[in-house]
Amino acid sequence: MSYSLKLTMAWTLVLILVASFTFAEVPKMINYQGRLTDSAGTAMDTTVSMEFAIYDDSTSEVSQWSETQVSVAVTDGFFNVLIGSIEPLDASLFEDSLCYLGISVGNDPEIEPRTRLISVPYSFRVSTVDGATGGTIIGDLNITDRAAVGDTVNDTAQLYVKCDSINRVGIYANSSQNTPAIMAMHDGTGHGISVIKSGAEGKALSLTRLDGGRAIVVHDAPGSNETFVVEASGATGIGLHTPLEMLDVNGTIHSRSGGFKFPDGSIQISAASDCNWLVMDSVLYTNNNWAIARGGADNAALGDSIHTIVNLGVACTTFTYATGDYANHATISGGYGNYALGGGAIGGGHNNRVIGGPGCTIAGGTENTADQQCSTVGGGRKNLAYGDRSTICGGLQDTCYGYGGVITGGYNNYIHTNTDYAAILGGTGHRIEASGSCILGGQNDTISAGSLCMIFGREVFIDTGVDNRVAFFNGRTDGYFGVNRDSHDGGINHPIHIGTDGSNGNGAHLTAGGVWTNGSSREFKDNFVSIDGNMLLSRISNMPIMSWKYKNTNERHVGPVAEDFVQAFDVGAICENDGKRDDKYLAAGDVAGVALAGVQALLEKINQLERRNAELERRLTELENR
Repeated sequence: MSYSLKLTMAWTLVLILVASFTFAEVPKMINYQGRLTDSAGTAMDTTVSMEFAIYDDSTSEVSQWSETQVSVAVTDGFFNVLIGSIEPLDASLFEDSLCYLGISVGNDPEIEPRTRLISVPYSFRVSTVDGATGGTIIGDLNITDRAAVGDTVNDTAQLYVKCDSINRVGIYANSSQNTPAIMAMHDGTGHGISVIKSGAEGKALSLTRLDGGRAIVVHDAPGSNETFVVEASGATGIGLHTPLEMLDVNGTIHSRSGGFKFPDGSIQISAASDCNWLVMDSVLYTNNNWAIARGGADNAALGDSIHTIVNLGVACTTFTYATGDYANHATISGGYGNYALGGGAIGGGHNNRVIGGPGCTIAGGTENTADQQCSTVGGGRKNLAYGDRSTICGGLQDTCYGYGGVITGGYNNYIHTNTDYAAILGGTGHRIEASGSCILGGQNDTISAGSLCMIFGREVFIDTGVDNRVAFFNGRTDGYFGVNRDSHDGGINHPIHIGTDGSNGNGAHLTAGGVWTNGSSREFKDNFVSIDGNMLLSRISNMPIMSWKYKNTNERHVGPVAEDFVQAFDVGAICENDGKRDDKYLAAGDVAGVALAGVQALLEKINQLERRNAELERRLTELENR
């Protein structure tokens, strides 16, 4: 069937997509009325399906939007529909200047011609909001020209805002996103934001941070690190992320004029002329070769002014003199009444004296003296390091005159002059006059002139002219010396006592009477093997027994040599290097054991001979009695 459509009422557009000043969203539909007749022009009474489509021109075959309303009531030819009630209309449909509405009834082709949408339908995008009294804008708002709030547009600004004495211009961003409340972008050579204040009262720019965070943050580019930060506390950082002081600068501060004013009111305008100090790379420097001393403490820095000295004690004196490469730069780090001559150093303490010049050091203590180059006193009291490179670690009234000598501590110990590299490791009342010698400790030990001696004990004495001696205790002392044993192992019970088992000496010892005694208990032994007496006697009879003396000595002895004895009887220790018996040494026990076994074999032969002799005498008697 062919239909005829006649528009009988003006279009009424009820969708407003631009600024609206109502408080509810406007329905996105168009109210459309028309009259439908058949091909003969007779008004119809029926229900039909209608398709509505919007095109961007009058002939296009592709629609921008369409919907089908399947049950449109027609009475006496008239119908009324809401276009967009099935498929909502969008404001973008009316962005172009030309839009056409096409209508199809039932299965018939689209009624021609299409209807151009004009006038009222274009309130989708209104050209002005003059006379609006308020409302809410939903969606994006683009202003391509100037705008004014509280006044008419102004040639001085793209956005002009005027407020009276009560109202303020407020921008509020309530978002968890890391985005700014205000962003100003400028592509030219001018300022991104410029604040101009007229009038004497008020502030040109006032920033308030309510939650204690940062008040101002400046980036050198979007998303880059901060170059200027002002915390709510007022702490300001330049060239860094988090200021640690009220002003924290990562870079050089350049004062072009005026200098810097300090809390005491002084103004520094030149580091070279008005300030004696200079800070470079976190180091504090004096601007010339000046001494440094603690003020108000009765300290004195004396001597050649071109050499730097440091005096931080109380009533202390540092003194330099310009003779020699190292005869300057004295230092006193603290303490009271200390005195340091050129090149020396005192760490602290009381009334200490460094007078030996370069390299001398006293770490602390009281009334100590370091008198020669590179001499050192660690602490203690009244210790005297008089020898070059001598050291006294501590103690009381210890004295070292020897070159390179060492006294580790103790009381009233003494290393004489012309005694090089001697050492006293502790104790009291010791004396050394022998170079390279050492007293391990104890009391009142003495090493007279000689060299390379070592002693320990009480009143142990090595006489003049005796070298290369080691003495533990003296003849008036019952001193016991243990090796590989101590009080946990049964004690040291003999003058020399060695080991505890077969791995370290088996308890062998020197008795108080001077007899060397080896461990020989059955508890110490295993793997017993019987000895053939005849074979033993044969080997003894073939063993060379001679008188001899040790080389380079006057000692003479009688006995076998170890090579013959070990080969004959397979005794002695196994050498670790080759797994063979050690044939360079003999144990006295082995020699005695072979001798005892030989005696037993001889006794057996004697017994046999006596029995044989008795039998012969009995036979002889019988013959005589016949």
